Amino acid sequence: MSDTFDCSGLKAYSGYFNNTEKLLQSASGGAATAISELILTGGGGVFGSTYSADFRTPEFACIERKEDLCRLKGSKYAETSKRVFHDGEYKALWPLVAEKLESGLTVLFIGLGCDVAALNSFLKVRGTDTSKLYTVDLICYGSTLQEVHRQYVESLERKFKTRIINFTVIYKKHGWTPPYIFAEFENGRKFCTDFYASDYGKAFALYARHACYICKFRGTNHQSDITVGDFWGLTPNMKGWNKNGVSAIIVRTERGEELIKNIDTEEFLLREEDAGFVINHNTMYFRQREKISDYDKFCENLKSVGLHKAVINHYRLVKYYLAPVKRCIKRLLPARVKRFIKSSMRFWN
Repeated sequence: MSDTFDCSGLKAYSGYFNNTEKLLQSASGGAATAISELILTGGGGVFGSTYSADFRTPEFACIERKEDLCRLKGSKYAETSKRVFHDGEYKALWPLVAEKLESGLTVLFIGLGCDVAALNSFLKVRGTDTSKLYTVDLICYGSTLQEVHRQYVESLERKFKTRIINFTVIYKKHGWTPPYIFAEFENGRKFCTDFYASDYGKAFALYARHACYICKFRGTNHQSDITVGDFWGLTPNMKGWNKNGVSAIIVRTERGEELIKNIDTEEFLLREEDAGFVINHNTMYFRQREKISDYDKFCENLKSVGLHKAVINHYRLVKYYLAPVKRCIKRLLPARVKRFIKSSMRFWN
């Protein structure tokens, strides 16, 4: 598998909200939100991922008012159900998008690469006019299964003996990285933990849907107008850096460029970047996940003994509890100490 990608014909940007509060509420720099606001200002509608009312299931929502856009903020690391709670009832996602387009509404659809591909295929078969459809897909590591998300949410509610009323897996406690899980409960209590030190984060790192390991919608096969994600590769000493998050924006079509050119650049700071640098530092744009050797065993344990024991069985008990300590120490070390350790390791190797 190649470590680099030919970026010919692609344009790339970095960007983030100038308003710190809006930036902290957004995944990465908030590019998807900025594009959504543009569509809503023009009287259109936005489809994107949200949580069900009980937070147990990621699902889609149709947003037609700016004040409701907060429902779409934040990454959803589990598979999203292809259903929408709309006008008081659940409706199938693809037909509802088609109905909105056929009614004359301008629509922005935000999803994973496979979601955009499925929507395009459905609309083509149905014969729906897509001249008012804009699509954004996300640089995708591969979503874990809904069962991981559901079990984790339920475990928190059992622990705190009350219902969750707010939940996110990308809370910016110390800025852009590392991501934190944040949950707020009906009884007023709050919970916060390093995402990758949690059972959810450990499972996400191991366990994706089967289709994610043979994903066809990466590299030259993205079917969206724009791809967005975290701008990995950007460092504090580089132009365009913001400690609270920066979006990588990869424009694939003229329609995508049209959207970017109409973003309010006083509110959302845009900077054109070298497409090769952006994409080759965000390799999940063109690479797919690799399946772990004990994948099937982990899946069986998830169903038979539950998320917590399944994760412990994979990591082994000592490694399970040492991992968050190691991450904490690494985060607290001054940059010059990290550089010294790295250079020393290169010398002795």
